[in-house]
Amino acid sequence: MDFEIPDRRSNNPQDYDDDRRLGSMKKSWRIGIVRQTDGRQMISFNEGLTWGSIGQILGYLFGDVGEAEQERLYNLMRDQFEFTDRGVPLRQANRG
Repeated sequence: MDFEIPDRRSNNPQDYDDDRRLGSMKKSWRIGIVRQTDGRQMISFNEGLTWGSIGQILGYLFGDVGEAEQERLYNLMRDQFEFTDRGVPLRQANRG
């Protein structure tokens, strides 16, 4: 099945407070863990792809993992996001 999920992650360098983005992912990771175990088996994409929805997916898939692993995955995804078409402003900001 093909489907598109609009990417709602900010690509404005001034909006990119990494602590806030990482915190959103970690908070939603807990939601994913609950949904993995409570029988609802539901992940929400109501607002498109955000760091929160990514956290829900990771929590649902991987369950409870340590802070270091969550941060490693966040940093890996953020670095990859920077090289996508929507990450162009972040690439430009990092050049200067």
